[in-house]
Amino acid sequence: MVVGSRSEAVGVSGVVVNRDGRSVEIRWSGAGSAALWPSSAQVAGGSRTLQVLDLKAAGPLAYDIRVVDDACVGSDERAHVFIGDRDTHVANPGDGTGCTVADRLRAGEQWDSHRAFVTHVTKTTTALVRKRVLTRRDAARLVAAAARSDVGKNLVTASLSTTEAVAGTRLDVRLSGRTIREATVSGPCLTGDVTTTGAAQVTVRETTLPGSCPITVRTVRTSGTTELDTLPLTIVPDAQGVVFRDGFSAPSQAWTAVDGSWSVTGGVYRQQDTTRTGWRTVVNGLTIEDGTVETSLDFRTLATSTAFGGVQVRTAAPGDSYTQSGYLVYLRPNGSVDIYKAGAGVLATGTGPAVTGPVKFRVELRGAELRAFVGDDPAPRVTVTDPSPITGPGSVQLVTGRAAVDFDGVRVTRQGVRVTR
Repeated sequence: MVVGSRSEAVGVSGVVVNRDGRSVEIRWSGAGSAALWPSSAQVAGGSRTLQVLDLKAAGPLAYDIRVVDDACVGSDERAHVFIGDRDTHVANPGDGTGCTVADRLRAGEQWDSHRAFVTHVTKTTTALVRKRVLTRRDAARLVAAAARSDVGKNLVTASLSTTEAVAGTRLDVRLSGRTIREATVSGPCLTGDVTTTGAAQVTVRETTLPGSCPITVRTVRTSGTTELDTLPLTIVPDAQGVVFRDGFSAPSQAWTAVDGSWSVTGGVYRQQDTTRTGWRTVVNGLTIEDGTVETSLDFRTLATSTAFGGVQVRTAAPGDSYTQSGYLVYLRPNGSVDIYKAGAGVLATGTGPAVTGPVKFRVELRGAELRAFVGDDPAPRVTVTDPSPITGPGSVQLVTGRAAVDFDGVRVTRQGVRVTR
């Protein structure tokens, strides 16, 4: 037969629809042109169920084939049912849905208690006896094995050195228990997973935003069973109120490049396309209304004398161009700084010495007032009070105009947040 999407075939028969943990759904068109007879058979010593569709047609048949999920993708297909490393010596057949007996027992999952696991095994094996997948004797053996196991028991204690941390810091994870084979510590805000047999140190990613970041400790016990502990952790601003920082020491997932050519290279965030004005990248998930945005700028290539690099703040929607929303505050190599408001144009311009090499650039927002600072000069290069200011929190973006620019040391503070002392 010819297998494809919306193809035609004649005399189609014997289509396998269950293979390698996936199923295939077949649909056909042409009323009265085809008949379908499903059937199944145990294969691979009873550990798998083969689903067969007998599909016959009098003439050409238009059909559509789709892959759909198996009831138990990635089945435990060992010949016997195991609980941890322990072989129960009970056969592990399929139940006709793509799942094996071991899949249904779920011994590798986290349970609220040992009793809950044993109750689940009792109910599940009873149901499988009714379906004639298990004998009563094998069901009883599985219940007894579950009762002897340590699944659902709290045998390991895990703890963090603190429940609050600043992004970029290291934390100590402590484990205690006599049944630990190894433990893996993971979390959405960590630089990577750490595997240990006792104490360990983990590092919070520098670019993590304030908020909850639960840490998971998955322990494999000497019996081969697992225990899962979730440790609460809250990321908080540092003593200066910094809610986001990125030193670009490694490729960062904290940014989304909207356009242009952005990459982390050599410890900087580089935009190297000089063909247009307004190439931008946005900090994911971060908004501020009042606060500061600070970065280092280094102009590498200029396409025009009016080229610039800067930051866009109070951006209504992530990725908006500077003509659509927010304020764009930008520095030119000649030392001038402009504050541009979407829909209004340039509100103010400040002048100063030309810049060479990396230079610090900081934008402050306080209600209707915006100020921009260049280098270590304590006086603002430009200040403006907008009579009809853009209000409310908005996204933070880096923007270039006809220039290849290296950005580094991005720091964002948000006014009014609780800080760590």
